[in-house]
Amino acid sequence: MKKKAMKSLSVRLPLLFVSSFFMIMAVTIPLVYLRFNHRMIDQYTRMAKGVTQLMVNAFDGDKVEEYIAHNYDLPEYAETVEYFYTLRDNYPDILYMYVYRFEEDGGHERPLIQACGY
Repeated sequence: MKKKAMKSLSVRLPLLFVSSFFMIMAVTIPLVYLRFNHRMIDQYTRMAKGVTQLMVNAFDGDKVEEYIAHNYDLPEYAETVEYFYTLRDNYPDILYMYVYRFEEDGGHERPLIQACGY
C-alpha cells in the first residue's frame, strides 16, 4: 500500500508543479504584454507631441502668405525645411512630417512642407 501511495505522490507532485507553472505563465504573459503595449503607446505619444511642439516653435505661421508669394524660395523657409529634415533624421520612428495650410472653403488643403520618410 505504501508503494502505491508513493507512486501516486511521485506522479502528482510533478503534475502539480507543471500545472502551476502553466497557470502562472497564462496569467503573467498577457499582463506583461498589456503593460508593454500601454507603455509603448504612451512613449510614442509623448515623442510625437514633443516633435510636434518643436515643429510649431520652428514654423512661423504668420509668414505663410509670404512663403507662397515668393514660391517657397525664401532662406527662412529653406532653414525651416532643413530643420524639419534634421528632426526627422534624429527620431528614427518618424516617417512623415507635414505642415498643412487648410483653405477657408474647407475642401482643399495645401502641403507647405513635406519631410517624407526614407
